[in-house]
Amino acid sequence: MYLVIEEEYGFRYWLAEINKEEDLNNLVNWWENLESVLGMFFNPANLFPLTLKEITDENEELFNSLLTKETMAAYIHLHEDNDSWLKVIGKEKHLHAGYRK
Repeated sequence: MYLVIEEEYGFRYWLAEINKEEDLNNLVNWWENLESVLGMFFNPANLFPLTLKEITDENEELFNSLLTKETMAAYIHLHEDNDSWLKVIGKEKHLHAGYRK
């Protein structure tokens, strides 16, 4: 299973493998306790609890073959504190602790 991150500031996409339901639960807990997403601009890999790989022109075909409706576990829209969220596919959307309306 996979997590996809759409990073709006850098116009980049990132991918992380999620091996177990426990990893997904840990990700949701980490996200819900996150005070701000502002330190993740242009390279969220430094602050993220899972290993991220950037989707680039060179590896896009590989990721396109891996990602299907059945293999995507979660999706993160990463932008400002008032416009970032995590969605577990087939379940609810999660806001981080620092979400500002």
